[in-house]
Amino acid sequence: MRRNNSNPQTGLLSGRNWGVYVFLVTLGLYLMTMAPSVIWGDSADFALKVHNLLLDPAADGHPLYVLLGRAFSWLPGELAVNLNFMSAFFAALAVTLVYLSTEIITESSIPAAIAAVALSLSHAFWLHATITEVYTLNGFFVALIIWLLLKWRQDINRWRWLYGACFIFGLALSHHLIIGLAGFAGLYFMVAYGGKRLLNWRRILIILSVFLLGSSLYWGLLLRWFLSMPEKSAEIVDIVTGRGHKEYMFSATLLPLIKNVGFYLAYLFYQFPVSGFFIGLLGFFKLIKDNRRLAWFFIILLAANTIFFISGPSLQYNYPFFIHDYLIFSIMIGYGSNFILAWAKENFSNRTPEYVPYLLILSFICLFPVLTYQITPGLSKKMGIRLAPARPLPYRNNEQFFLNPSKAGYEGPRQYALRVLGLLEPNAIIIADFTPAVVLEYYQRVLGMRPDVKLVYVQNAGDPKDNNELKPYVDKLYGTRPIYLADFIPDNMKYYYNVEKLLTEYELVSLDPIYKIVKRKKQG
Repeated sequence: MRRNNSNPQTGLLSGRNWGVYVFLVTLGLYLMTMAPSVIWGDSADFALKVHNLLLDPAADGHPLYVLLGRAFSWLPGELAVNLNFMSAFFAALAVTLVYLSTEIITESSIPAAIAAVALSLSHAFWLHATITEVYTLNGFFVALIIWLLLKWRQDINRWRWLYGACFIFGLALSHHLIIGLAGFAGLYFMVAYGGKRLLNWRRILIILSVFLLGSSLYWGLLLRWFLSMPEKSAEIVDIVTGRGHKEYMFSATLLPLIKNVGFYLAYLFYQFPVSGFFIGLLGFFKLIKDNRRLAWFFIILLAANTIFFISGPSLQYNYPFFIHDYLIFSIMIGYGSNFILAWAKENFSNRTPEYVPYLLILSFICLFPVLTYQITPGLSKKMGIRLAPARPLPYRNNEQFFLNPSKAGYEGPRQYALRVLGLLEPNAIIIADFTPAVVLEYYQRVLGMRPDVKLVYVQNAGDPKDNNELKPYVDKLYGTRPIYLADFIPDNMKYYYNVEKLLTEYELVSLDPIYKIVKRKKQG
């Protein structure tokens, strides 16, 4: 399984340097298209967790991410920008590891570079590399585990590679529990390639020890929870295992499942439009034919993650979790490209220069995604097709925001926060739902703006007995402080702000984009 180095490259284009070039070029792309400040929703929420050093072992807590984010927060500049850079940094590392893994499998740098380019330009990966999010760090850990296992496969007697993979697997659990699904593929790989060599108590003990050492942060935080709140042990287990998410993940019916399969294939095509999609499928089938053991490893790695999420109610909001799958598919694109290049060399080498097939595949892999991301937002809006069914927000074009991964120059959340905080009267109360609320809280807590303003999350303001109707809260405080809504969506008011009863006695005065709540004048 060792690479043939009978004709090694030398100088600046040596194989040893290619990985560095891949990292630097990919990082450069992500830095050029990175968001210049804080982004809506989860991104602002993660920035707040890092600022507050909130180490939470819940399924959505990501304690390792918070610790790494705290380290990146020490860089000069604004916290949100540093965390955006953290996403770009680990994304570039993940792309580099995909390059190195594909190089091991194909024993060639060119297909490996094609795989790296395919992943770097894939929609979901590129999008989350430019904002504060956890998914590129997920991708980094999965890519690192794959590379370590492939290095062990190259020399099965060098157990340090396997031990390293087990340590990283444990460490990754402290970042995101969903990476635990990769354990099924890891166990298969160990048995398929280690065989009877694994039946050694010393090796088994080392494997368990390094895994426990890697995951010690997570188990330590979880133990602290249990010791500090023993009476809430059942609630803690529910929180750690995903709260209500696990209930719908395993209660899928046939029609939604078929719909989700369609969404999954559509998302996959959007990540690798046209050429990448079909070359990746070719790579999968070719690997199954050439190396069934290795193919089954990737199939299990992909299937464990896919089956878990595809059974949910809708993939429209879960698509970032398939970044693991896109990472694997990019390796298959590299493998499929290797087959096409070998076939072209065999059949056209006498009539066509050798570099022509390389350039053609690379051009298609680059051209189709960039064109697709530029054209689709405008085209979907023109045709009236809602491809980005997200909550409307001021200063955000949903089609452009979600369908085009580049966030270069996007200042929507900053514009919103500065305008809102500038409009609010002294000691005002502003009621907001999660997506804009965390942006306002970021500007308050992290940047120190308008500490006099009381920010109230809508779920904490409304009366739970009355579907979170806001009227009781407003009745109680009206006249003591000015009260505002962060936004108002008449077509979907109950989902975000249940103001049905409120509007019987009060009216919403638009100040663009916020609304001041004032009592209606009595008639006569």
